Amino acid sequence: MALTIKLKPGESLILNGVFVENGDNPTEFRLLNKAPLLREKDILREADATTICRKIYFLLQWMYFDEANRLSGYQSFLKMSMEVIRAAPSTCDYLDRIQNLLLKDRYYQALKETKRLIKYEDELLSHASQPLQDLPEEQG
Repeated sequence: MALTIKLKPGESLILNGVFVENGDNPTEFRLLNKAPLLREKDILREADATTICRKIYFLLQWMYFDEANRLSGYQSFLKMSMEVIRAAPSTCDYLDRIQNLLLKDRYYQALKETKRLIKYEDELLSHASQPLQDLPEEQG
């Protein structure tokens, strides 16, 4: 079954490892076989990988397109996951789901789960950056 892709003017995607940017007009094309594909909304650029969970997403994105280097990428994923779990044990379930998807070669689904992890990381970081309230003043 073919996958139909519609691109808006200027919209981009990565198809089989190639970054494609649409021109000035809407475009529609069909993929007749299976190939790794990420639409613009799912692409994370390296400069935007500013937190550990975003770095995991960037790594998985690379692994999705670079089958030859997946083993070394997986080893990096395991190291990064341990760092995240040490800092925030509550992330363990997310990382377990991601790992299971990677072991089944379901990279696109692993990326979707990593987006959920990033959302959770953002929540944790927002709590950490809130000022402490109602602390007793230091007596001197």
